[in-house]
Amino acid sequence: MEPDKSNAPSPVKRARGGRPSAEQAGDVDRRILHAATVLFLEQGFEATGCEQVAAQAGASKASLYARYANTEALFEAVILNYVQRSMAPMTQKAGSSTIEARLRAVGESLLADSLQSEVIAMMRAVITTVYRMPDLARLAYRIGRDHCVLKVAMAIAGEGPDDTEVGARAMTAAGKFVDLALAPNQMRALMGEAPEPLLEEACRGLDDSIAILVKGGWLDGWK
Repeated sequence: MEPDKSNAPSPVKRARGGRPSAEQAGDVDRRILHAATVLFLEQGFEATGCEQVAAQAGASKASLYARYANTEALFEAVILNYVQRSMAPMTQKAGSSTIEARLRAVGESLLADSLQSEVIAMMRAVITTVYRMPDLARLAYRIGRDHCVLKVAMAIAGEGPDDTEVGARAMTAAGKFVDLALAPNQMRALMGEAPEPLLEEACRGLDDSIAILVKGGWLDGWK
């Protein structure tokens, strides 16, 4: 994968002898995370070191180590930052038609997001470090899945699910939809299937997943 340098922050100059401003420090943070993301995606965790990241970011080793104690800490920051940035906003169109139509729309959106080549590459990077950082892998998975489930629950209920029994039913049904429509296709992408034809096939299969929920009574009570 070619690194995207178009949005890479440029090095910041500061006056000799002074402490960096908050803005300058923030720019160093962004450059380090950007460089680390590029290198982890290109080379993987094992082949990437903090000194490489510092060089690519145009930052000193002292600046990097002041923020991250080691490669594991830097990788954790990259993964959590990436997961947060990659999550689509929580929106629900008012006046959507049937529940089937809403589920199809949110399913297509989530599939398009989750089957991107960069997303799959980042998931592979996390998987290769499970033996060293199992808590990070579980956290990244939970954040990503919870976000998808909540988006689907909003499509089912027509709004953000509350703490009532009805809200809990919407979340349960949403979890089943995610497990049916998203998880198997992400696994296929992780195993090397080409994203574009896989996305087309997965979108065509959304009606099957919806039909399973309808037949099982998981969508009873919503229109």
